[in-house]
Amino acid sequence: MQHPQPRRQHEAGCGARATMPRRCFFRVASWALTVALLIKDITSGIPGPAPSKGMQQKNQTGVLPGSNTAGQKIEFVHITKSGGTSVESAAANHGVDWGVCKFYRDKACGPLRQYPHIHKQNLKDWVCKITTHPWHCPPSQFESGSLYGTAKTFAVVRNPYNRIVSEYYWAKSNRASRSKLHNDVNHFNEWVQEALHQVKKSGYCYKGHCIPSNRYTHDKGKQVVDHILKLENITTELPALLTHYGLERIQVDHNLLRARTANDLLNARNFTRQTLCMVNSWAKLDFQYYGYKKIVPAGKNYLLRQDDGNGYDVYWCD
Repeated sequence: MQHPQPRRQHEAGCGARATMPRRCFFRVASWALTVALLIKDITSGIPGPAPSKGMQQKNQTGVLPGSNTAGQKIEFVHITKSGGTSVESAAANHGVDWGVCKFYRDKACGPLRQYPHIHKQNLKDWVCKITTHPWHCPPSQFESGSLYGTAKTFAVVRNPYNRIVSEYYWAKSNRASRSKLHNDVNHFNEWVQEALHQVKKSGYCYKGHCIPSNRYTHDKGKQVVDHILKLENITTELPALLTHYGLERIQVDHNLLRARTANDLLNARNFTRQTLCMVNSWAKLDFQYYGYKKIVPAGKNYLLRQDDGNGYDVYWCD
């Protein structure tokens, strides 16, 4: 018994034979038109929504759009009392969220409200092993490891003697009212000694400050910050760095870097021998890494001891 032969394709469906039914012709024509339109979209490019003013400005500064952390070309590591707030404020004016401005949109960080695509970071994601704010945390001390992604980093360091003096006057300015003793030499030396004693014991002093600069820029002897600038050379070094990364529009008002007032009269000349020994111990690696000149006390080396209530902390003076 012979099986019936299958019907030809053009009789049952929409084949490619010349005898194609009219209904198939319209179906194929519709499909061809759809493909042609898709090809036109791809090759000519259909413009999307115009970017916001904030996004346009951000691109002009040279900062990559997208994730405000992993997408930026360079990140700022804020060492306390080394001009960091002025740098962060200047960056915020041009849509760059460095330091504290990753987390807040008030005060100096207020201009970032113009850039709604830059999302605030969650403080809980930036937990530091040292008790300090995340924007003051050394990169190697984050609980989750370095959070700056593949971005390059830079930090501003400062002469250790001037920095600890600035820490003193900053701490006094954060009190309810400045003490009449804030320019008293004895009170000054007592505060510095107590602050550095606290650093030796806990890693930080008042409100998470006084962490040695070298803990930000180095980890176990290895440099972990790509660019180290000196506050003393900030007027030349910072503009050169920003220009290198296409961020020359960020201009820091260098007058803001002079945080001390005319009423702040004390400096390293007012250190006692004991205070000087403690500062030298605290900043030992700062002198080594950054080339600052150490003030050596007159006379022979001696051993300085300070009772912490649980025995003795030892400070070598050299």
